[in-house]
Amino acid sequence: MQTRRECDNVSGMSILLPIFAAAFSLATVPVQPPASATRSSDYLYLWASSADSTAPDFLAVYDVRDGGKSDRYGSLVTTLAVPGRGHRTHHTDHALAADRQLFANDFGSGESYVFDLTRPSAPRLVKQFEDVGGLMHPHSFWRLPNNNVLATFQMQHDAAGMAPGGLVEMTPHGEVVRSSSANQPGVDRRVRPYSAAVLPAIDRVVVTTSDMDNRDTTRALQFWRLSDLSLQHTIELPAGPRGDEAYRSAEPRILSDGKTVMVSTFNCGLYLLDGIADNTPSARLVHSFPRKPGTSCAVPVVAGHYYLITVPAWSAVVSLDVSDPAHPREVSRVSLGPNDVPHWIGIEPNHQRVVITGYQAMKTRVLMANFDERTGRLSFDERFRGASGELGIRMENTAWPHGGNGASVPHGAVFSLPAGDTTSLSPSQRQVMAVVDSAMAAINRGDMIALSNLMTDSGQVYAARARDGAPSFVMRTAASQRATGRRAPIIERGFDAEVRIAGTFASVWLPYDLWAEGKWSHCGVDQFTLVLVGRTWRIVNLTYSVEQPPVCRMHPDGPPPGYKPPGL
Repeated sequence: MQTRRECDNVSGMSILLPIFAAAFSLATVPVQPPASATRSSDYLYLWASSADSTAPDFLAVYDVRDGGKSDRYGSLVTTLAVPGRGHRTHHTDHALAADRQLFANDFGSGESYVFDLTRPSAPRLVKQFEDVGGLMHPHSFWRLPNNNVLATFQMQHDAAGMAPGGLVEMTPHGEVVRSSSANQPGVDRRVRPYSAAVLPAIDRVVVTTSDMDNRDTTRALQFWRLSDLSLQHTIELPAGPRGDEAYRSAEPRILSDGKTVMVSTFNCGLYLLDGIADNTPSARLVHSFPRKPGTSCAVPVVAGHYYLITVPAWSAVVSLDVSDPAHPREVSRVSLGPNDVPHWIGIEPNHQRVVITGYQAMKTRVLMANFDERTGRLSFDERFRGASGELGIRMENTAWPHGGNGASVPHGAVFSLPAGDTTSLSPSQRQVMAVVDSAMAAINRGDMIALSNLMTDSGQVYAARARDGAPSFVMRTAASQRATGRRAPIIERGFDAEVRIAGTFASVWLPYDLWAEGKWSHCGVDQFTLVLVGRTWRIVNLTYSVEQPPVCRMHPDGPPPGYKPPGL
């Protein structure tokens, strides 16, 4: 009688195990952690360009598995170069979306790219685009409720020269859905759509207007209607006591209540918006920071009731309590060297770590800070160091997997989604994972009849492995699985689940590790294929590999409770 898994070197013999892979832990453990779980990201993505413009731009993947081996933490995993040389990497998505498609712009060339990160440690370039209907130089990217992407485009040409750009809606794969121009009567021709805050509940998009080329500065802020991408209002931010706080609107951010919006300026003002959906929207200055000549207060993030932002005049990242947004209050900061200019910050999905990139003395350096969402406190992550022992890592003197070893300058920085995360999956993806969850619960109970009930009558399972150096596989049907009756439980845990749906079929790519009789057995990948039968997803195929590290790896959480790591 053939079985689901043949465990190697357990009690000196093969152990009979169920035919299907268990997706996550034991039956009493849910497939995924709840939304409030604190699981950390495994990887950090850095969008970087050559410091001397002689090499291509590239996406770098770093290992930031929290609780992992100290010699692995902060190590380079791989890189993926894009076509061309001598460009200027700039913004990426500020957070990775549920479909793990990352948008990144190369402002120097006007090109933008879409990376597929469904396999977190093996990125793929799936799309490259530039102008859309005359709109040029895409800058920032934000997800819409339908999972499409709203992009700001800085400029366009008309008969009078350079003019304001506009907004473009795209699919997650970079295909254009619709576009709209900001070059309208009454709009200052120096306006350059820069970044956005999307508020579907009130059918509005708040758009900032700074010129990336710094040719001109305005105090303009725009309010668009989301449903038809029509420009509704353009206002000027009011001047502050210093006189220049209102210029160069930068990054709008929605606070944790989902409706309050604060807008930062590159001139270090912080504004609170009122009446966003009204006919007379307005803004008021509620906080400001000192400004260092030649630098800009830049990218902020919101975590709970805290607002984090880079302040170059202090060479610091500052945490403000904005529970009363009209009266922000500093509660913490991390200070860098006097010649460091922090610019970009990105926050981990669980809000526990913050990545920092910047300019001048830190232009090739990446720092990591810890963040306590209960108190707003920031502190440097002392573990995140390079080979020299310096705090942080420098993208220098590194043999890049794509070629070369020259110094590189990171800009956009984004954490991977946590292993096993489904809180960010679409409703359809959750339905697919629910079937996998039910199958795994049956496996952990040893109930092969319940498992077979989740399969189509023609369902099949393939076990792929190497025997005596040659590829081999074993196939079983749903009917033969039903006839096996009950089996002893195992512990097989999936992570980094990748769920894809195309019409009426779906696939789930699931790395796993497997334990039995108190010992490590092996690891590999489970590939599920499901089809929609009526309104129900059914399993039609599972192909799984049987391997050992380093080809595959243990679950990021380490051994199950009561188990020892492999080799001990």
